[in-house]
Amino acid sequence: MTKILTASTGSFDQDNTFTVALPPVKRFGQLRSRSAITCYLFICEDGLYAMQKPASLKDVYTDADRAERTRLNAMEPVQDGETVEINGARYRFKLNGDYSDAGTFHPL
Repeated sequence: MTKILTASTGSFDQDNTFTVALPPVKRFGQLRSRSAITCYLFICEDGLYAMQKPASLKDVYTDADRAERTRLNAMEPVQDGETVEINGARYRFKLNGDYSDAGTFHPL
């Protein structure tokens, strides 16, 4: 089943975030797995980007914060090379890494 992604409506959009899987890294001679990062879909003139959502601490966490975390924990992260659907079109995801621009989407 193809994942369907929706563009973010702004910095505080908690409904359209998604997770991206990071590859394992080799540290101290051992291969260590990493989890996923939270991203949002950013559409601009030159392409479609998975932008990493910065982590922040809050004084008070709302029901929307808890609902977003529950949804993100339950979803399968987008994998490098996976096909996704955005606005009715199919794209292949290319992971850049653990950067602010975590990945790009390329039309099929």
